[in-house]
Amino acid sequence: MIDMTSKAREVRDLGYCVLEAVYDEDECQEIRILIDRLCAQRGGPSADAPRLVFHPLLRLCPEMGPFFGKAEVIEALAAVLQDDVRLAHSGGAVSNEQTKPYISGWHHHYHWEVPPGGLNRENPERVLGNVYTDGLSPEIGPLIVLPRGLNDSTNPRLDDRGTDWPGQVAVSAPPGSVVIFDTALWHSAKRGTRPGLRHLWGGHYQGWHNPKPHPEDNESDSPGLADYKRDLPALRRLIDGP
Repeated sequence: MIDMTSKAREVRDLGYCVLEAVYDEDECQEIRILIDRLCAQRGGPSADAPRLVFHPLLRLCPEMGPFFGKAEVIEALAAVLQDDVRLAHSGGAVSNEQTKPYISGWHHHYHWEVPPGGLNRENPERVLGNVYTDGLSPEIGPLIVLPRGLNDSTNPRLDDRGTDWPGQVAVSAPPGSVVIFDTALWHSAKRGTRPGLRHLWGGHYQGWHNPKPHPEDNESDSPGLADYKRDLPALRRLIDGP
């Protein structure tokens, strides 16, 4: 059983937490099939397009809906946000071994104005919940993070966004793991050492009592999700409210 209070504390103290192997191998294989189908529709990944991004994922592939309703993930998100959980953005990405060494350079998602005196928060206002279907490792490709306290500065550690930063941590996790992290967390991703696809998907989440818009918001609801929402109350609450 996952200690959700401890996981929420990790996000406040380090900027992130890992929920290991929340999705089993059968679920991961179903997810790969769905996302690979989206890739095939775009003719990749390939040497010319080694990384493909899908936003909003739930509009492009409503069949992913059931995987957003995982109880353990929603419980952890609620503990971090201290609120009922709202899905504010859905997305996914696939990359192969032909990407540049840094699949994505250092960045964060805190696109709100920081007060002159700095952040003064009790909890993150918004978090990402990324699912690493194939896991995180030097072979698959790690997530690189710069641990931070809840109200630490959002300024970059270095100007170069495509190099190692002092204090960085490479996150490793088994397939089907979820990394929940504060939008203010600086992070990047590196290419793995083995051939094959790296599947990433998930969402941005806010509390239902926090309506503040964000530039990365996207609309997940669609007619294709209607049946899934009807049959899956957890998914319906993420999109329509508690």
